[in-house]
Amino acid sequence: MTAVSAGQTYNLNDGREIRLEMYDLGMAPARRLWQRAPGQNGRTNLGGLTEPRFVDLAWRLTGRDLPAFFGLRETIQTIFRLRQNQPVQLIFDFPGGKQRALDVYLDGQLLFSERKHITALASGSFVADDPRLYDPTQRSVTFNLLDTTGGLPIPFTVPIPIGQDALNTIQAITYAGGSRLAAVEYPVIIIGGPLTSPVVENLTTGERIALTANGGLALAAGEFVTVDLSGGSRRDAKTLRNQDGSSVSQYLSTDSDLASFHLAYAGELLASGDYSDGNNLIRVTGSDANLLTLVELRYYDRYEGI
Repeated sequence: MTAVSAGQTYNLNDGREIRLEMYDLGMAPARRLWQRAPGQNGRTNLGGLTEPRFVDLAWRLTGRDLPAFFGLRETIQTIFRLRQNQPVQLIFDFPGGKQRALDVYLDGQLLFSERKHITALASGSFVADDPRLYDPTQRSVTFNLLDTTGGLPIPFTVPIPIGQDALNTIQAITYAGGSRLAAVEYPVIIIGGPLTSPVVENLTTGERIALTANGGLALAAGEFVTVDLSGGSRRDAKTLRNQDGSSVSQYLSTDSDLASFHLAYAGELLASGDYSDGNNLIRVTGSDANLLTLVELRYYDRYEGI
């Protein structure tokens, strides 16, 4: 296990001084939503949500001597000390090189028990507000004119001419390797100019983000917009900002799916009535593009359990 806290990385299972003794990730807790009318037998199902995940962890600390032992105590406390909106990233290692990460806060007291001179058990309960596990390696897919035209013509001239053209390209994303234990993912989209009226569509889910309102967003070379959808399904957690940090939400069309735009996981029931196989067809369109235009979609493979 590795912990990343306040920009520092710590080995929390070196097998000598710090040994992880207790953990069980399992699945995220689920809660059903329902309603019931007066006189109704049974109830009406309204779906379900995952709740915050609570994880109990314990480590055996063993120092070479007393100063080393108290140094280990200080390290554990430093990692999990109270911080505001700065979770600790825990990365768990599994057989076959598989890794799963979870962002947690200490919920309650960090206990030290079973003390015997230079050894003790450190334990605590930790909460992950986002219960999804994820592969800590970020994924990225890019879209540009080379995808549209199939590459540069051969032979080509030097310097390469940079004209203007329409961007219309599709990339296939196999989300989470097609795992049927995968969880929904809300990506981050970075749109780099020059480009006018960009539209990003997930043809698999039928959702779109279109910056075409009020004459359409027009980006010059060197300008970019970040569409951050990673704040879950809450619309107010989504942001659209340019390179200066200013909002560009005035360009968002009324038919955009800002709250729900996501990558479909294998086994998800789509609006068409079919079940997704985990393949997402993403199309990016826009005008006034050239060879400097670049659109990037970033995401993590996320899972309900392990």
